[in-house]
Amino acid sequence: MKGILTNKPVQVTILSWIALSTLLGLTISNRGLPFLDRLPIFHGQSGLDVLKSAQLNAAFGLVILGLVLLVTRSRREKLSVPGRVTSNREIKYLLAYLVVAQMAGYTVGRLLGIHPISLHLPGTLFGLYDRVSRFEVMMWSVFNVVVYAALPYLYFRRKGYTNTALNLRSKNPRRDYVLIASVLVVEGIGELGGFSHALFGLTPHQFVVGGSLAFVANLFGTGLPIMVFVYALLLPRYIAVTGSPITAALLGGCTYALVHFFEGWTDYTSFFGLFTSIGFLILQYFVPGIIKSTLTIRSGNAWVHLWGYHAIAPHVLIDAPNFVEMFDVK
Repeated sequence: MKGILTNKPVQVTILSWIALSTLLGLTISNRGLPFLDRLPIFHGQSGLDVLKSAQLNAAFGLVILGLVLLVTRSRREKLSVPGRVTSNREIKYLLAYLVVAQMAGYTVGRLLGIHPISLHLPGTLFGLYDRVSRFEVMMWSVFNVVVYAALPYLYFRRKGYTNTALNLRSKNPRRDYVLIASVLVVEGIGELGGFSHALFGLTPHQFVVGGSLAFVANLFGTGLPIMVFVYALLLPRYIAVTGSPITAALLGGCTYALVHFFEGWTDYTSFFGLFTSIGFLILQYFVPGIIKSTLTIRSGNAWVHLWGYHAIAPHVLIDAPNFVEMFDVK
C-alpha cells in the first residue's frame, strides 16, 4: 500500500479527485444539479446529497480494492501483454474506434426513436426516470455486444491473437473462483445494505423473472462489451506502453468512465451541464474502473471482473427492479 500511495500518478489522481469534488460541491451548492430529476433514487434530496453518495461509493470501492489486493497478495499470474510498439499503435486504433462507436450509438438511438445508446440502459443504478421499451432493451443489447465485443474480438482473433493472448482463459481457475466469490459477497452486501433496497420490494416471482432479464440483457449490453473492449484489449496494451500496472489501472478507470459518456442521466445542453455531467461520470465510474482493472491485472483473467464485480453486482442486485417495471412483471 505504501508503494501505491507514493506512486506519482496515484498522488496526482488523489489531488485531482479532491479538486474536482471541491469544485463540484461549490458549483452545485449554488446552482443545483441539472440532471437531478433523472436520478429517482435521490428523489427529494439535493445535488450535494448526490455528491456525498458518490464519495461514499468511492470510499466503499477502496474497501473492495483493498480486498482484491489482500486475496491476490500471493498470486503470480500475469496478463499476456503485446509488444510496446504494437500496443501503442493498437491503442490509437481502439480509442479512435471507441469515439466512432460512441457517436454511432448516439446517432442510432436517435434514428430509432429511443435514447442514445451508451454502455448502460437509461435508469441503470439510479432508477427509471423515463419509459424504456422492450424494443429499446433489445436494440441496446444487440448494438453493444456487436460493436464493442464481437467485432473487436473477431478482428484481433483474425490478427492471430489467441484467447490466451487476449487473457480470456483462466490461468488458475480455483483461485479465480475464490476471488470472484470474495468480491461478489462483499460488494453485494454493500449494495443491498447501503445503495438500494428496491430488490427487497419484489415478490419471489418478480425477482426470478426480473433478475433473469437483467442478467441476460446487461450481460450482452454492458458486461461482455466492457470486458472485451476495455479489459481484454485496452488494459494489457496500457501496461505495455506505460510499463506500470498502476498507471494502466488508472487509465482503465478513465476509459471505463469514458465509455459511459452518453449515460442516460447526463445533460450536455449547457456548459454547466457538461461540466457536472463529466464530473459525476468520473466520480461514479473511475473507481469501479480501477477495481475492474485491478481484478484483471492481479488474476491475469479478463473474465474475473465480469462475474465478481459487474454482471450480478450491480446489474442484477440493483437493476432487477427496473426490468420488472420495463417488462411489466407481475
